[in-house]
Amino acid sequence: LSVVDEFNNKKPPMQLLISFSVEDVRNQAATSTERNLDTTRGAEAIDASLSQKNRPGDAKKAVY
Repeated sequence: LSVVDEFNNKKPPMQLLISFSVEDVRNQAATSTERNLDTTRGAEAIDASLSQKNRPGDAKKAVY
């Protein structure tokens, strides 16, 4: 975003080929970050669950 601002403030302004809303780009970035964090938290929960199931003591408990 700062690069776009820099080019737009030149005399004459140099428009890029794509126009966009700064607010829209920031909202999309925030949504993407949250989605990535949710995925990471989900993966961590799965890893924790699997590591609990694979503890050596649990194998003995499961045998009847």
